Amino acid sequence: MKVPPHNFSKSPVKEVICRYNSAGQVIELYIPKPYPGWLAIQDKLTVSLDMYHSDNFHDLMLQYTDEFELFSDDEPDKLISIVQEIPKILVSRMIMGPKTEICVRGNEQGTKILIRYTREKGKIILEFQANSQIDKIYSRDVAARWFERAREDIHLLFDVIVSEKLRKRL
Repeated sequence: MKVPPHNFSKSPVKEVICRYNSAGQVIELYIPKPYPGWLAIQDKLTVSLDMYHSDNFHDLMLQYTDEFELFSDDEPDKLISIVQEIPKILVSRMIMGPKTEICVRGNEQGTKILIRYTREKGKIILEFQANSQIDKIYSRDVAARWFERAREDIHLLFDVIVSEKLRKRL
């Protein structure tokens, strides 16, 4: 593990989803809050991968959804660095807060990470979704390593995107 997991006293993680395909089946692990930590998720994922006795895993996906409460004096557009300016004329007509989505490459070739930001009802929702290369087949050990690397990518992106002010609340 090159990048150790965050050690926040109050985790912003609302849910984690690990998904992969094997032998014609879509397998999905859904972990709701309270966030048990990456090591617990990694253990569940290892058990799940072992159940399929396969070296034919594909369409890997790891998604973290984080939720942050906004305070009355917050300027939400300054708390997350991917927020784009919305023209004032449109802001007054919005039903929900601004949404934005960007896509970045992961450290492993072919991995793409979608980052989605939404602001709604006094909250910021930040979603990181790492997806493997579409046509690549992974062995069990390589799939497990892919999930670890995807978690590391998400961790590092979180640190770049989420402001210091917001991280100090955790």
